Amino acid sequence: MAKKKPDMSNIFAKTDIEPSDIDVSDLDRGRIQSTGVGLRQGEIDALDQIGAALGEYMNTKPVARNALIRLAARGFIENFLAGKITLADLAGNFQKEEKPSAKLDL
Repeated sequence: MAKKKPDMSNIFAKTDIEPSDIDVSDLDRGRIQSTGVGLRQGEIDALDQIGAALGEYMNTKPVARNALIRLAARGFIENFLAGKITLADLAGNFQKEEKPSAKLDL
């Protein structure tokens, strides 16, 4: 099956990337390393509820928060690499502080 030629009428248009075109093989590289993620109590409670519901759905023990956070992080990275999340999307979640001006200390 021939690939569809891209529309070149607007060279600045956002490119649609097919999920199969994204190489995520390096995401599985290396060992699993523990990193701390600061969460609010409401977020922890929500993860516990999701884990309990998923465990009940699969007829197992509740799914651990760690597993849910890893799943969420992996999905976020894949969506970013696919262009579904942009730097502009992310920048709106952060406050940019002004750099302090230099002061003479005598």
